[in-house]
Amino acid sequence: MNIIGNLQKKIIEKINLTRIKWIYEGEQNLCKCSKKLMPKQKFDEIKKFWKKYDSNYKGYEHIKYYTMSGEVNKLYIPDSYFYRFVDYYYNNWVKLKILDNKCFYKFYFNNVKQPETIAMKVDNFWYLNDKIITLDDLKNELVKEKEFVVKISCESTGGHGVKFYSEINKDFEEFERTHRDLIIQKVLKQSPIMAKLNNSSINTVRVMTFKNEQGIKCLSTIVRFGEEGHKVDNACSGGLVVGVEPDGRLKEDIYKPKIYKKVETKPNNVNYHEIIVPKFQDILNKAIELHSKINFSRIISWDFAIDENDDIVLIEANFFYGELFFHQLCNGPLFKTEDELLSVLNEVNKGK
Repeated sequence: MNIIGNLQKKIIEKINLTRIKWIYEGEQNLCKCSKKLMPKQKFDEIKKFWKKYDSNYKGYEHIKYYTMSGEVNKLYIPDSYFYRFVDYYYNNWVKLKILDNKCFYKFYFNNVKQPETIAMKVDNFWYLNDKIITLDDLKNELVKEKEFVVKISCESTGGHGVKFYSEINKDFEEFERTHRDLIIQKVLKQSPIMAKLNNSSINTVRVMTFKNEQGIKCLSTIVRFGEEGHKVDNACSGGLVVGVEPDGRLKEDIYKPKIYKKVETKPNNVNYHEIIVPKFQDILNKAIELHSKINFSRIISWDFAIDENDDIVLIEANFFYGELFFHQLCNGPLFKTEDELLSVLNEVNKGK
């Protein structure tokens, strides 16, 4: 059994290493731009610094941050380096696989409110109130709902695998048939303040937490919201992102990461800087509290919503692919001082 288990572990690790190699190459190709866009002296300084940690460093990502934010800063972590080395070193992708399934959130995140679950599909079996049901039973249950949301329960990144339905139709049947793990939830009614961002999407607060020997702290917080008429807030799906000040007030600059641009006109005709995220400090405290229960993951990106009763609702925990780009774009480098960054880079570099 040990031989088989070790072989399985090596195969999974090989798959993961291949995956992050593709991510690394994809991120570098995605960010390709002219090196002439950044002052040569500054570019050379940044390249000299990062070449010590990544021999394949090209510099495109720092140029992209510069063209979008106007800031030249070597402390920005290149996305390609982060996902290939930092994220993979700090988070055990093999052991975290089971925690990534939203169907099991109720067991290990039982100290935070979550969207109400209607039914869930685990390994091709449908469950209602922890009892196995047939597909016909499920359909009879869904007829009672005016609207419901169906999510792929594992690795549903970037808003992909999230679908809203008001009835059982052919698209629902195809989606159900082609996925072994799903969760069906009631549609959340959000806080009127968060609805001001865009009332057609559930707008979320994303908090990135980091664990080291000093404890757990929040590295960065952003708010994600959809464009008018869109159901999802995910930036990968065309949504918008904005940074959050320490007091919970939204920052001035709004970005649309999918097209790598700052939004010059106010989306949805809203003055975002006047909006303060409800219960902001409580959200940060909740993220730290939840992270304290999780082992094998030292960097986690948490997605929270605020419901109509101003209660904090956990939408998703991202144990990998935490959208570093959005955080750094809105709030600057993840680690604010060179000493902090060097501590991380040296630790990760030793673990390569």
